[in-house]
Amino acid sequence: MIEQLLNSDNPRVPLFRLAFRPFFLFGALFGLLAILLWGLTLNGEISLSLYGGPVFWHIHEMLFGFTGAIIVGFLLTAVQNWTGFKSVNGLALFLLFSVWLLARISFLFDSLLPEILLAALDVSFMLFAALFLSIPLIRAKQTRNLFFLPILILFAVCNGMMHLGLLNQDHNLVLQGTRTSLFLVALLMVVIGGRVIPMFTANGTKTMRVANISLLDKAALSLVWLVMLLHLTGASFVIPPAALGSLLMMAGILHFVRCLRWRFWITTKVALLWPLHLAYMCLCLAFFLLGFDLITTGEMASTSWHMLTVGGIGLLILAMISRVSLGHTGRPLIAPKWMLPAFVLMALSGITRSLLPLYSSEFYLSAINLSVVLWLLAYGTFVASYSILLCRPRIDNKPG
Repeated sequence: MIEQLLNSDNPRVPLFRLAFRPFFLFGALFGLLAILLWGLTLNGEISLSLYGGPVFWHIHEMLFGFTGAIIVGFLLTAVQNWTGFKSVNGLALFLLFSVWLLARISFLFDSLLPEILLAALDVSFMLFAALFLSIPLIRAKQTRNLFFLPILILFAVCNGMMHLGLLNQDHNLVLQGTRTSLFLVALLMVVIGGRVIPMFTANGTKTMRVANISLLDKAALSLVWLVMLLHLTGASFVIPPAALGSLLMMAGILHFVRCLRWRFWITTKVALLWPLHLAYMCLCLAFFLLGFDLITTGEMASTSWHMLTVGGIGLLILAMISRVSLGHTGRPLIAPKWMLPAFVLMALSGITRSLLPLYSSEFYLSAINLSVVLWLLAYGTFVASYSILLCRPRIDNKPG
C-alpha cells in the first residue's frame, strides 16, 4: 500500500519523485525552524533540551540538518542528468528522507533516542546518500562525478567526529569536525559554482560562456582542498596560524579573480543569476577574512565564519534551490516576483551578521537578531513561493 502510494509515477504523491522535492522543501522549512529556535534561545525567550546544548545544536544542525539536506537533494537530482539513469525515488527516497527527519526530531528532544543510536542514525544519512549516488554513477561508468562520493563520505566522517567529540567531551575533536565540514561545503561551492555559474550566466544573459583558465582553476581549487585536508588531519592545530592564514587569503584572492571573470555585472537584471555571483563573492571574502584573522590574532573570528555560512552558503543555497526547483518541475527559469526581495534580504542577512559587529561590539546581539529576522523573511518567502510547486507534478508531464 505504502509502496504503491509512493511510486514515482503516482500523480497523487509527486513529492518523492526526485530528491530535490522533499529535501529542498523540508530543508528550507528546517532552516526556518532552526534559525527561529536559535534566535529565541539566544535571547532567553525559550529553553529547550537540545542534543549537545544550544551552541552545538545550532552549529551541527545548520551544517548537517539544513545544508546536508540541500546537498543531498541537489546531488541525487543532478546525478540523473549526469548519467541518464533514474535516481533514487519513491519508497527508497521516502526512507532516506525519513532517516534525515528522524535525526532532526531526535536532536530537538535530547532524550528521544540513546546518544549512541542517535549518532549512528545521523551519520548513516550521508552514507546512505552516498550509496544511492554511487549506483547510477557506476552504472554509467562515469568517473568525472565520482568525486562527490568521497565528499559525502567525508561529511559522514566529520559528523562522526562531532558526535564522538561531544560524547567524550573533546572540544578539539568537535572543532575539527566542524571546521572540516565547513571547508568541505566551501569546496563543494567552488567546484559546483565553477561548473554552473558560468554556464547559467551565459544561458541566462544569452552571451558567450567564459572559457576557463586551467591554471587559475587548479590553483584556486587546490588551495581549498589543502585547507580542508589540513583541518581533516588535525594539522591545522599545529602549523603556524600565519601560514594557514596566508593560504586562506591567497585562496580568497584567486577565487575572487575567478569570480570576476564570470562577469557578474551582466547579471544584475536577472534575479536567478546575480545572487549566485554575490554568494560566491561572499565565499571569497570569507576566505580572506578568516586568513586575515589568523595572521593578526591567531584565531578565526565568528563574524568571518558567518560571512561563509550566512552570506556564502545561505545565499547560494537560496539561489540554487530557487533555480533548480523551477527547471526540474518543467517551469520557465523566471523567479517568482517575491524572490527578488528575498534574495536581497538574504544578502543583507549575511552582511549584517558578519560586518555590523565589526563596527561596534555593542551591536553584536542586535546584529544577530536582525540577521535572524532577515533569514526568516528570505527563506519564508521561498517556502511560501515554492511549496505548492514542489508538491505538484511537472507541468510538462515528464517524470521527476
